[in-house]
Amino acid sequence: MLDLEKIQLLFEYRKLPQLLKFVSEEKREELRKQLIQLQALIYELDTYLENHWQISDKQLERYWTAIRQQLIYIGYKEEELEDLCVEIRRYQHHELQLRKNKLPLELDLEYFYYFKSCDVKLIRNIIYKHSRGLEERFPINDWRLFDLVTEINDDVDDLYEDLETINGNAFLISLVENGKESCLATFSGLLDKIEIENTQNLENSDYHADSEIWKLTQEQIELTRILMLKQLDKWTLNLDKLDRGLYKYLLRA
Repeated sequence: MLDLEKIQLLFEYRKLPQLLKFVSEEKREELRKQLIQLQALIYELDTYLENHWQISDKQLERYWTAIRQQLIYIGYKEEELEDLCVEIRRYQHHELQLRKNKLPLELDLEYFYYFKSCDVKLIRNIIYKHSRGLEERFPINDWRLFDLVTEINDDVDDLYEDLETINGNAFLISLVENGKESCLATFSGLLDKIEIENTQNLENSDYHADSEIWKLTQEQIELTRILMLKQLDKWTLNLDKLDRGLYKYLLRA
């Protein structure tokens, strides 16, 4: 089912409508509609993974067939699809690993969140392919830190929602597994690392510091710190809450 409001909020949050303005006017609206449909199909795959512990390969393939068909409709060739979807495949792998009792905390969190933002990166890549002058104005690699911090923010914001689902929410898992203090230290350290690199980018001649991406990233770092403290302040470990999502199935020593 197409959740248009959820998709529009995602696109706005990740600044995709601003990038769509670089697409020619005669193509812009049709591309926007096709990207919304693509995101809806990715959400359908994600929803299936979030709500089923036992995963059917046949059902997964149905979702993937729809995604591939949509990408072909947008204009990609069959032989391009595997490379185009490699990050979504990796994200799916991380979610499936939960069924083997392997948690995101066993991975480098920057690596984990890089792949968790796979859907946004795919949508953005498509916009860049259909745009003129966008790479020169906003080099696509400059979005890497913005994607990391906004994906972390999503996990922090979805803390209570994800209690109900089978979801690789690393913030929630860190909180349950290690407690408030450790979770705060882990994610504060991750945000500090992102901020340091973001600041260093100002001194990098290859980085377009005037492109607004640096400011957007810095703003999201601060907002995520505030949100994290707010969520941790009201958190109490209620075992009844854990019996509805991931921890209903997960075997922990």
